[in-house]
Amino acid sequence: MITEDFFVDIHAHPTLRAYNTPFRHGRRNLWEPTENDSFNTTISRWARLKTKEIAKSSQANLLNCAAGKIRVVFDSLYPVEKGFLNFRKLPSAVMGRAKADQVLRTVTGIDAHQLKALRQNNNYFEELCAQYAFLTKGQGGSPDGKYRYCLVANWAELETVTREDPDCIAVVVTVEGAHCFNAGIPQDADAPPTKRKDVVENVNIIKSWDFAPFFINLSHHFYNELAGHSRSFKPPIFQAYNQKPGLDTGITDLGWSVVHEMLARDNGRRILIDIKHMSTRSRQEFYRFVESYNRLNPQDKIPVICSHTGVNEFSTFKDSRRKADRKRKGRGSYFHNWTINLSDEEIRFIHQTGGLIGVMLDKGLLGSPEVLQQIREMESTQQIRQAFVELIVNNIFQVVHAIGDRSAWDVLAVGTDYDGLITHVDIYPDASALPELKTDLLDYLTRTRFRKELWFGYTPEEIVRKIMQTNALAFLRKHF
Repeated sequence: MITEDFFVDIHAHPTLRAYNTPFRHGRRNLWEPTENDSFNTTISRWARLKTKEIAKSSQANLLNCAAGKIRVVFDSLYPVEKGFLNFRKLPSAVMGRAKADQVLRTVTGIDAHQLKALRQNNNYFEELCAQYAFLTKGQGGSPDGKYRYCLVANWAELETVTREDPDCIAVVVTVEGAHCFNAGIPQDADAPPTKRKDVVENVNIIKSWDFAPFFINLSHHFYNELAGHSRSFKPPIFQAYNQKPGLDTGITDLGWSVVHEMLARDNGRRILIDIKHMSTRSRQEFYRFVESYNRLNPQDKIPVICSHTGVNEFSTFKDSRRKADRKRKGRGSYFHNWTINLSDEEIRFIHQTGGLIGVMLDKGLLGSPEVLQQIREMESTQQIRQAFVELIVNNIFQVVHAIGDRSAWDVLAVGTDYDGLITHVDIYPDASALPELKTDLLDYLTRTRFRKELWFGYTPEEIVRKIMQTNALAFLRKHF
């Protein structure tokens, strides 16, 4: 039994950041903090101003994780989608290629050499394998000799590390976006048509890795020929990228092939599917499949995971998509009510499957534009802290309210999405701030007795510990 007070983050990007950003002391590693390249140009300064709420330095480097008492981190590998590497035609034409690249590098941190390499490589699977090799090769001690990290392949290894090596961070491999199997390369990138045989072969290769991914998102920001995605970009990012192809569509025949191969047990360990970023239509189709499978296979149920999310407070799927995902949709709402977030209907289904919901620390996906503007206008530091803690607590309690049972507290975890280009909650800028989050949640619940009828007999200490550690560990014990 693990009793030490530490935290589990079920969605962050330490490898993505370290792999793509500028060298530090002549090399790249997951430990040391990195800063985005800075250009003393008008366009770069404009880009920094317009994206000032997106961190320009590493958030989930492993020294930050160690400082934040994160002993288990789910490292989400991500082959950068081609749609991210080029702006829409109009802004790109207005700025020109050189200035557009300065904007891209200023905001994302991708260095010039890596940006060129990403554009030249038309194989997402090769890019995934390169990130995996970088992560596995880097295992070992931190530069200061105080800590180390190691990948874990199953629950037994993870439990041993967390129990016997207090200075070691256990890394669980995950992947964001099933385009990683080399699907969805835009055809204008001179790529051959995607073949089912090649995609399935790549799934089986990944399942044979020593540290096969625990789960993979079926969709991400752009169409990948597998499943439709939800709108995820808000202004000003929304104006720069085109998410229309595949938006709000369902799972394709090729996508179902990938789903079945990932979840199968006769070709290696099951890889679970993270539903974050899937369109409501593709999520509904996947839920129907899971419901049928679990009914027919009660001893081998598939749990549904949403690794980093907020709630939209709509009762049903149908309600949540009645209006298009636009800025005006959030008027009068407290939560970020786009379809990328979870409705009550979905929350109950995830709970029914014994799944897991990671509450993310992206304020743009926790609160509506109106609520966030109100917080920006606050002058008192204490007021701001109180407002952000309330925002996180309300997202958490909406999950519990939707389920309406003591077991609702078993489904919640933390999936920060640090280093995922998020608009992070101001008071928690990086992974080192997790102890502050714990303290603030405890203080808020103890002081306000917020919706105590939904505590279902748990104490504030038990609630916070479940969300920040034990629920994720229990899920790993059962499924990893």
